[in-house]
Amino acid sequence: MRLAEAFAQAGRGSLAFVGDGPLRGELEGRVGIRLVGRVPHERVADWIGACDVLCQPSLVEPFGQALLEALASERSVVATRVGGPPEFVPPEAGVLVDPASVASIADGLRAASELPSPNPAARRAAAGHDVRLQAERVERVLEEAAAQ
Repeated sequence: MRLAEAFAQAGRGSLAFVGDGPLRGELEGRVGIRLVGRVPHERVADWIGACDVLCQPSLVEPFGQALLEALASERSVVATRVGGPPEFVPPEAGVLVDPASVASIADGLRAASELPSPNPAARRAAAGHDVRLQAERVERVLEEAAAQ
């Protein structure tokens, strides 16, 4: 609900909720908000590609795979300051927000909407976290541990 309230405060654009949950009834009928519901996994990339900004102000976010996918798709992001996103979201690719603060999320939405779309800086930010690179890093760590 914080994201919907922040969107209303931001005062422009449109917001699509992709996925479903128990708050659907509270979101239905809000101006500028589209409730997509569940989509097949193979369609998620289509929705990421359709957005100008992907917003994921999670209260708990150990990593943020959807954020990385958006960055790799040259989409700016609004991400939580909690958990993994501060490690890979630089200011030129997105905005980090306090996920418990509607005002912070609204400010983040406004700031991220001013970033380029598509955003080449976002793709550069994601490049260092490519799943193949991560797998190679894990493999090296495991090999070193096994050698000891």
